[in-house]
Amino acid sequence: MFEDTLEKPWHTRVFGRIEDVATAENLAQGLGLAFIAVGAVGCIFAFKHGPVMLVEGLVYGVLGFLVWRIKSRAAASVLVGVEALAIPASLIRLTRQGGFAITGLWWAIVLLGASIRAVQATFAYHRLRQAADQPPVQPRGDVAVS
Repeated sequence: MFEDTLEKPWHTRVFGRIEDVATAENLAQGLGLAFIAVGAVGCIFAFKHGPVMLVEGLVYGVLGFLVWRIKSRAAASVLVGVEALAIPASLIRLTRQGGFAITGLWWAIVLLGASIRAVQATFAYHRLRQAADQPPVQPRGDVAVS
């Protein structure tokens, strides 16, 4: 799955341009697995923090699975929406609890960046895959090719 990824430095793999189907697929799969892991951690923390954390963990897990398995553009877009809502929730929690609640805000920002990158990867995967399946357009005889 990740055979060719060690040829590039990590920052190029994570933040670089998505130029081929393999790069898009590897990035979408990696981010999907990361969101599955976030969901699993959320479900584990639900034992201490209550059922809201369980629901949040399940949402991350299911959406991460859809991004990982089928490269779902809709699931990646919903992840962006979930994270966009998590940032104001973290700010509210920060104003009420203060101190250590800043880590929740940092995690929300990091996960927002990861979900935006998941949207880029899934859309690039489908776009590049569709372009690879179509034969190249041949110029007609009456059109001058320069």
